[in-house]
This record gives sequence, C-alpha cells and structure tokens, in this order.
Amino acid sequence: MRSNTKRAKQKRETRKRILEAAASLFDEKGFFETSPTDIAKEAGVAYGSVYAHFETKGEILTVLHLENQEDKFKRISALKREGRRPIEQLIYFIEAIWAEDTGEKALGNLIAFTSYIWVHGNTSNNLAPEHVYKRFIDIAFALVEEAKRDGDLSPDTDTEKSVDIAVANYLDCIRQAWYDQEKKDEIREKMLEKMIHIFRVDPELLEKYKS
Repeated sequence: MRSNTKRAKQKRETRKRILEAAASLFDEKGFFETSPTDIAKEAGVAYGSVYAHFETKGEILTVLHLENQEDKFKRISALKREGRRPIEQLIYFIEAIWAEDTGEKALGNLIAFTSYIWVHGNTSNNLAPEHVYKRFIDIAFALVEEAKRDGDLSPDTDTEKSVDIAVANYLDCIRQAWYDQEKKDEIREKMLEKMIHIFRVDPELLEKYKS
C-alpha cells in the first residue's frame, strides 16, 4: 500500500514538472517551436515520461489552458453567490476569458491553432475547440438557460445553436487579434457586438451590467 502511494505521488510530481517546464518553454519559445524533447530536458525527465502522461504536445497546452481558467470559474461562482444575474455572469465570463487569451503568448498560440483547426474542420485531436473549451461551453450554456428563465434573454433563444455560434465567433476574433494585435481592442468591441446579436441581448441591459 505504501509503495503504491509513493508511486502515485511520484507520478503527480512528474506530471507537475512536465507542465511547469512546458509552460516556461511555451512562453519563452512559443508552442510550435517547443518540442517534446525540449520539455523532457527542461523537466529533467526521460523523453518517454512526457508521453506516459500526455498523448500529445497539444494535450499539454490544453491542460495548461484549462488550469489557467480556474480563477475565472471561481469568480463566476462568487458572482452567483453575490446574487448577480446570469447575464451579468456571462458578460464577465466572456470578457475575462478574452483578457486571458489575448494576454498570454502560450495561450495565444493555442487559440490561433484551435481557430485554424475549427476553420479547416480537423477535430481529430485534443486541440479541437470543443475539447479545449468544453467547460467554457458548458458554463455558457447553463448561464444562457438561466438568463432565459430570468427574462434577460428571449425564451425563444436556441441555446445550443447560440453557444456554438458564439464560440466560433470568439475563436475567429481571437485569431484576428493575434494576427493584428494593434487592433485588439477594436476586435474585442466587435466581438462583444456580435455576442449581443447572437444572444439577442438588450444593449441597454448590457451597458447596465458592464458599468
């Protein structure tokens, strides 16, 4: 029993070292310029250990991306406890994720790549948008349903279709922002305008919750 516990601890520590090494290298060199060999060397582990914990380099970046979103998910829970309406939580969530995705080099590489995959229809690996943004999609879906019940969104809103279109719009805007960072703020405003139309949000209500 003690031996199994020790192995499990070593496994967790190795996984953590791989993630920390990858995060450092992705930030320094970029996702595409970093090889699994680089990650293994930086982490001080055998090359095979990287693939023992992660199927692909893309999966490593996906895990890092999801872990970096944890504080946003916690903030959503806090807003809910404060009694904030679902539409306000949704607005915060979209803007918070945008700020994170356009503020980190490694995450920018991830989003640019997922956007490429989305456009080209190649969703056969762990960088597929529905994998990377699964929790994002689940939370957005739940908030839209709650906003419909509260009367902030039209009860006729097709939640599944709206969320799918919103994610596609978001990824497209992220891709644009990373190819033209000088226009990042302008692209962000256009992204939010599209979200208003997609979810059919009352602009006055949106401004009220953003202020």
